This record gives sequence, structure tokens and C-alpha cells, in this order.
Amino acid sequence: MFAFITVTVLLWSVVSTTAQSSSDLMLPTSEGCGHTKGCYRVPGGCEPWDCSYFLTWSLVGSSVAFELLSKLDKDFYWSALGINDQPVMEGTSVVDCIVQQNDTKPFLIQMSVNPVGSHHSNKVLDNNMLGLVNGTLSGAYDGVHSVCKFTRLIHIDTHDKEAALVHNLNSSYYVLTGQGRLKDDGTKRKHSQDPHVSSYPLSFLNYTNSGVERSRYVAAHATLMTIAWMILASLGIVIARYMKPLWTDHMLWGKALWFQIHRVCVISALCLSFISVLIIFSGLNWVFLPPRLHPLLGMISAGLLLLNPFVALLRPAPDHSKRIIFRFVHGTIGHGAHITALVTMFFGTRECLAYSPRWSQWIVVAFFFWRLLADVILTSLACLNDNRPTVVNEQSNYERLGEQDKMSRVSLVVLLVYMAGTLCLSCTLIYTVTGPISVDHC
Repeated sequence: MFAFITVTVLLWSVVSTTAQSSSDLMLPTSEGCGHTKGCYRVPGGCEPWDCSYFLTWSLVGSSVAFELLSKLDKDFYWSALGINDQPVMEGTSVVDCIVQQNDTKPFLIQMSVNPVGSHHSNKVLDNNMLGLVNGTLSGAYDGVHSVCKFTRLIHIDTHDKEAALVHNLNSSYYVLTGQGRLKDDGTKRKHSQDPHVSSYPLSFLNYTNSGVERSRYVAAHATLMTIAWMILASLGIVIARYMKPLWTDHMLWGKALWFQIHRVCVISALCLSFISVLIIFSGLNWVFLPPRLHPLLGMISAGLLLLNPFVALLRPAPDHSKRIIFRFVHGTIGHGAHITALVTMFFGTRECLAYSPRWSQWIVVAFFFWRLLADVILTSLACLNDNRPTVVNEQSNYERLGEQDKMSRVSLVVLLVYMAGTLCLSCTLIYTVTGPISVDHC
């Protein structure tokens, strides 16, 4: 009995001690933001305790005092604050905040850099205190949040051999925040997700109150690409493939109706795609980011889309022996461009810069199967139409024309239902990249 009471008291003392150490973590507040201190939030508009990152700064003589609150994912033990004159990692000056889980030194704050041309590698400075003010470094961690406090000189000592690698604080910079796991030796592993990048450069000499926002360039890029590929290209391909034999007698401006719709859709998709590419590069200040699946696949799909109109110019006459080869090549390139574009969009929803919710990627998957279902139904209807008996007399000819007209109406209904569903999915996807931001993929 005495042993049981002793163990109970010991367990209670451990629990009490743990709770007390967690409560010792004082989260920074938003009081004074924009007036007595600068504040930056990820995502924008969040309250400090609910933010992925909450950064504050204030001037202290010739230095700037920072406080970085980070909500760390499970098994993540470092967070970092980076600044750069471009919204990229290369050339970034970084302050690392590392939870060491060491009784003698539980928290490590140090300077590191991502050298230009390093392809995302990070290097701790030989003088890892360069620019940091001794006696101002502290940190705390409660199992979820880490709070890192440090003061940095506005001007780095130019006599230090590594001074050129570290940005002074007298200019405006893009702010990058990230986190990740540690190696067995306690050093940082590369972050598994892209860092958050501020929408515009911030000045640490001014007290602003801002937060990460989705770039209007990114929103415009995603919107135009959705319209180009999910609506226009999709409609152009379906019309050419399934409505051509049913609308042979329908003319518009001297050309077959299906051909005019197909041509307008494809050319419009091509124009919107290239406008969208120009918009996103303009938003990135014409900086080419390191190779990634989304832009690489996007360039491939855009190239195929650009190639196909030139292939169309080489089309032989309908009764030419090479016509079947043209149809195969033209159709393969078109479908290849469309499928590649959908894969590109899938990876695009997973880009941190999109700030779209995790479920947005499944809208693209849903559209793929929606398109597949339409293909199956329209192909089945086309096969039924082709397998009807050949004309043997005038009566059967009238019957066949009636059946063909009925088949045309059914196919048109399927097409309209397909486009209605496509518009719903497209509008939902556009909302995810223009509405409230999410940090699910960051």
C-alpha cells in the first residue's frame, strides 16, 4: 500500500512538472502589431496560437529584436527564418531555431545560408553567431509550438570573411519560413515541404502588420489554366472526336460546325495558356525556379498544344490515303497534351504557392474520371450508330436517318451534361486557388 502511494505521488509530481514546463512557454501576442512592433503571419489573418508561423520584430538601437513562433509538425524539431531579395531559396540568409532536447543546451540558434548556385543546400556559417547579439538568444518548446527569440544587427561586420553571404537589414526582403526534421547528429535535414514565402518584400525598419497571401499572379495563372484545359481544350477534343460524324450537315461561316467549335476552343486554350505562363513568370520577377514537376510538365503540355495546330495545317484531303495517319498523329498529340496538362494541374494544386486545400487535388482526379465516363458513353453511342444495318431501300434509308437524328440528340444531351459537370468542377477548382488560403501543402 505504501509503495502504491509512493508511485502515485511520484507520477503526479512528474505530470505536474511537465505541465508547468509547458505553461512556461509564453506565446507572442498580436497586441501592438503595426504600431509598437512589426508582425507577419502564416497564414494571413491568423491569431498567434493558431498560426503556422507568427513573426514579430522591433527596433533596439542599431539592432532588430525578433520573436518567431512556429507550430511544428510531428517529429519536426527545427524552424527557420530566411530573408532574400528574391522569392527563392538560393541566396537566402537564415536564422535556425533548433530544438535539441538536450538538458545542457535545449535550444540552438545559429546563422546559416543557402548559397547562390547551391541547389537548395544549406550551410551553417563558420561563425554561426555572425550578426546575432550575444545574450539575446533564447528558445522554448512545448511539444507543438516553438518560440525563438534573437536580436540581429542591422549592419553585418564587413571585416568578417562571410559577411557578404548575410543580408543587412536596411533593405526590404522576402520572408521565408520553414521547418523540418533533424539528423541523428542533431543537424538539420532538408525540409520536406516548400518554405512559405511572403507575397512581397518586408522592411524590418518599419512596423507593418501583414501575413502571407496568395499572389494574384498565382491566382490568375491557375484560373486561366483551369479555363484553358478543363473547359476549352476538353470541349474542343470531345466535339472533334464525337460530334463530327453527327454534325456533318451543320455549317457555320462556310465550315462544318464541329470544326469551327473545335478550332475556336483549341486556339483560345492556346492563347490563355501562354498568357498564363507570362503572368506567372512576371509574378516571379522573371526568376526561373529550380526544376519541378509542375512547370516541367506544364511546358511539355504547352509545347504539344502549340505543335498541334501546325500538324493540322498539314492535313491531307479527306479521301487521301494518308488521312488516317494524320488523324492518328493529330489525335495522339491532342490527347497527350490534355492528359499531361491534367497531371500538371494535379501537381499544381500541391504547390505551396497555390495555398489550396489538400482536397483540391482530388477535383482534378474527379475531372479525369468524369471525362473518362463521358468518353465511354459517347464511344458506346458511336458504336451503336456505326453497327446499324446498311441501307437496302428507301424506307430503311428514312429509318436510318431518323435513328441517326435520335442518336445525335442523345449525344448532344450527354455532351451538355458533361459540360455542366465540367463547369461545376472547374468553378470549384478556381475557388480553391482564389478563395481563402490553406497551408495544407506547405
